[in-house]
Amino acid sequence: MALKPSLPVEILDQIFYFLRDDIPALRASADVDQRFSEIIEKHLYYHITLGDSEITAPQLSELLVASPHIIPYIKSLRINISSRRNFSWFFNHSFREEEQLAPIFPQLLHLTILSVHAAIESRVIWTNLHVNFRASFLACIRSSTLADLSIAWLASFPLPLLEESPQLQRLSLVGRFSTDELSSIKGVVTTYPHLQDLKIEYSPELFEWLERTEITQLRSFRIWLTRYSTTDRIPEILSKSSNSLTHLQLHSPSRGPINSTFINSDQVQPAASPLDFSVFPHLQHLYFGVEFFSSTDFGVDGDGQQAFIVDAFSTPNPWIFQSLQTLFKLKTIPLQFIILDITLSVAKIDLHKISWGPLVDTIQGLNSLRRVELRLTEGEGYPVDRGMWAAERLKSDIHLSKLIDTGLLSITGSTRKSA
Repeated sequence: MALKPSLPVEILDQIFYFLRDDIPALRASADVDQRFSEIIEKHLYYHITLGDSEITAPQLSELLVASPHIIPYIKSLRINISSRRNFSWFFNHSFREEEQLAPIFPQLLHLTILSVHAAIESRVIWTNLHVNFRASFLACIRSSTLADLSIAWLASFPLPLLEESPQLQRLSLVGRFSTDELSSIKGVVTTYPHLQDLKIEYSPELFEWLERTEITQLRSFRIWLTRYSTTDRIPEILSKSSNSLTHLQLHSPSRGPINSTFINSDQVQPAASPLDFSVFPHLQHLYFGVEFFSSTDFGVDGDGQQAFIVDAFSTPNPWIFQSLQTLFKLKTIPLQFIILDITLSVAKIDLHKISWGPLVDTIQGLNSLRRVELRLTEGEGYPVDRGMWAAERLKSDIHLSKLIDTGLLSITGSTRKSA
């Protein structure tokens, strides 16, 4: 059904706003009525992707010359670097295409979102990128309009270069970075007064950089951990934002902090110290991305006479509920939502070994909670229905069913998304 031209421009604008991610639908809508084109154009060109897309850097450069009126419409740019063969115009080689890349950044005067993502396997190094690209990229991240920056797997990118981007509101950093140029002046810190959302994958370099920054208004912090012991430093690096943080996401290592031949016990102690949530007095949303793991190994004794079986089981449950118990230090508990996103790498016969009692008891003591979600997905190499199967079984668990009956807890199973 064609949209009526008599609809107010504001209404049409809202309709096309929700179609931003559906480029074919936007183009089809533009063909319906020529009068829609001007409204649609600002949504059609809102986001541009270079690399793994239909448009190349030379084509974009030509488009900006031919249609300069679309320049204010481009607010988001993503650059994907997957290999030297497909993206030779980024590197120090004599290709005509790279000469057309450098002028693109200076033209995008209204850019608010910028992402540069390199494929892990490509091992792209910052210093190997063409000098013109690096200069243009740095000028862009210093722009007063840029609010959202994402850098992934761009090896050795110097974090001190971000010191000239205090206007950032959202920042995502994944990979190994360089801190070689950090200020050597003792006590000098960089302030990010507007940064509200920070997403990182743990690395020593990132934590070193964070220790030299002052982030005072952070509301959301997401971190992918390499080991549980690194959680001890989270309160330290977020100390300046302790009174503003409301959302915390912890994506834990692929193997939990417990490895034991006997796990069906409420008395098992976590190998890592609990994370003290009481230092965040306004924390409302808490997310745990964890894995439960089990395995069975066979062997023989030293004389080669007698076979034996060793069952290993790993669960972060003790670490989770002991961390949650730190909230009881607060006079008023702010936490309202908990999500437990569990990758289940567990044999069916081992599911009953997971002890939920202490976790449920802790959750029941948090009277501020409005909703708890338990999400289950099968681990790599496990049957695709393992998460859904486990979800149905856990609904009848003697402990978890208490929370389900009150309407506080929901348990869902899903299938792992393909890469």
